[in-house]
Amino acid sequence: MSFFYQAGKVICNKPWQNPSPKNIKMFIDGMQTQLHTEELTAWVCGSCAYKEYQTNDFDIWFTGKITDYQSLEDIFHIMYDYALNVCLLKIDLKWVNCDINNTVSLKDGQWTITSFKQIHLTPTIKKGSNEDFNNDYSIKPYYSRITNHLVESDFSQNRQINKKLLSRLEKKGNLRFIKIDDFLLSIDKSV
Repeated sequence: MSFFYQAGKVICNKPWQNPSPKNIKMFIDGMQTQLHTEELTAWVCGSCAYKEYQTNDFDIWFTGKITDYQSLEDIFHIMYDYALNVCLLKIDLKWVNCDINNTVSLKDGQWTITSFKQIHLTPTIKKGSNEDFNNDYSIKPYYSRITNHLVESDFSQNRQINKKLLSRLEKKGNLRFIKIDDFLLSIDKSV
């Protein structure tokens, strides 16, 4: 069986590589217009924000005002296509309506992820590996379709922090988020 991956309407038939400073820089350099829309701010999060590149994808969260959902879907499709088919980089894009400086909270002695809204592409389909899956979020409970390929849901619903995330909490009790331009400057030195 050959490799197949789909994010929204974007299709990729080439397996991606792990994120690296080189393919991340290529992606950011090529997507400057999409990453700098007038109303949104792009933030690097997840493993790459900690310079941990033994991960499957490069996570970017967007914050700010959405002026047009169809435009957001179009931007996400452009970025997924470029990342997967040119940079051979799997990305995970989300718009979130949270304060990124307050994504976790301490409740009854337990760190939990703060509940907030998220918007991302659907479906996500992967075939041709031992991790085949088909997620059409638009037909799952708790997801609402916004456009043909965007869905909205509540993120976390106050779930507890897992061990991986717990080890990443900053001294002030937050996960690391880095503005995309600051992250690019930090990896420019290593490429």
